[in-house]
Amino acid sequence: MTRQRYGVDGNLLAVTLIQNHFGERATVAVAADVDTIDRLPFIVVDAALGRKVGDSSVAMAWQWSVNTEILAGSIDECGDISDELHEFLEGLNGWDGRGIIPGIGAITGVEVTSIPTKTASSELPAGNITQFHGSFDMLTQKA
Repeated sequence: MTRQRYGVDGNLLAVTLIQNHFGERATVAVAADVDTIDRLPFIVVDAALGRKVGDSSVAMAWQWSVNTEILAGSIDECGDISDELHEFLEGLNGWDGRGIIPGIGAITGVEVTSIPTKTASSELPAGNITQFHGSFDMLTQKA
């Protein structure tokens, strides 16, 4: 399902910004896959439809509720990624250019509602996985 409002795909915007930040240090996607354990650390980002913000006299924006799952091989690795993700998201407020992806959209505000924290650990035949869950709200506009 495409999750777009006012020409902004919230999933694509969030995934692109987070992947650009982490580069090759983590894989970022909207869903885990069968080979996720081979691509750890892995960050799952899912932007759910929120609500329209503003009126016709100002630039229209859309508020998204975004869930994040961090999957990694250890609690320390998950914790390090969680800390870095939290710091990165907190720095995206405003039109300073860090939250803009031309042709996709812009994040004009972020509120971290739940810093990613440990939810589970699994021992799998292919290896161990630790999972952290968090969430944030973001305001988006066309860029």
